[in-house]
Amino acid sequence: MFVKTFRSLLAACIVLPLMAVAASARPLDKTELDALRTEYVLANAEFTLLHEFGHAAFDAFDVPLFSREEEAADTVATVLMILNYDVQSGPAGVDRLLMVSAEWYQEWEARGRVTELKPYWDEHPLSIVRFYNINCLAMGSNEDLLSLSLDTKLLPVERGWFCDQEFARAKHAVEWLYRQYRRAPEVSKGRGARTPMLSVHYDKPVGEDNRRVYEILRQSRIFARIAGRLDQVMDWPFPVKVSVTNCGGSPDAFYKSQVHTIFVCLDLLADFGRLADRRAAEGFADLCANPLISNVMGRRLGCESGARPDDSPGK
Repeated sequence: MFVKTFRSLLAACIVLPLMAVAASARPLDKTELDALRTEYVLANAEFTLLHEFGHAAFDAFDVPLFSREEEAADTVATVLMILNYDVQSGPAGVDRLLMVSAEWYQEWEARGRVTELKPYWDEHPLSIVRFYNINCLAMGSNEDLLSLSLDTKLLPVERGWFCDQEFARAKHAVEWLYRQYRRAPEVSKGRGARTPMLSVHYDKPVGEDNRRVYEILRQSRIFARIAGRLDQVMDWPFPVKVSVTNCGGSPDAFYKSQVHTIFVCLDLLADFGRLADRRAAEGFADLCANPLISNVMGRRLGCESGARPDDSPGK
């Protein structure tokens, strides 16, 4: 594994400095912007729910943890998305993870980096740390992605050295969790269908922004699919409810162990939409200049040119 990583890093260190990026992005029409916004909201909604299901699983199965629970829940969510979209086999699904890490980066930038003491003592990692952690696991799952992302804004080369090993350990931990607490197959085919242990409930949205993301979420059925998949593979000892609700403007999501309920605020999902709109207003030329992003998402971002060999003066 080290040899493979070393070759990837060596190739990146040789090739990337020789590439000059002349990137631009054409303006996207409303249909394209709406599609991109929807993808962004759904990618971050999926990560949010998987993160909270991580908390629910740690509680339900009394899982021993060697790190802070918030970091462990991030790892569970990231690895499940990598496996679900088969990022290991190709770059097709990594766009969703790029949208998730972009959310954390934008949150970091929006807060003006560190403007108060709270981020240092909070149980959650700093947003910028979550950005790099997600990128490391995603890129570490695929040698080609690792090569394209190294020594760029997505992943400094110093962190990239062991990202494949970080992913291997994280994947092993998630697979262990599945094996340890998996649901046994039904003994008798004549038995009635088992009552689902995981369920999703929606409150009526309040406000136009909440209504907009509510419609996106309901039409996609992404929460129902996630709950159904986790219900099928794990032997949950008690029912867990997902409550998609209004939180009076508070962009939040959390698991409340006393009532075995995951609360996902529509206000948080609306916040994802607003950040997507703000990013679109700034344009995507800087993203098109990134080799990995241009390769994976160039068409949807309107990238008009990518990396090309540098021309020395006089040529």
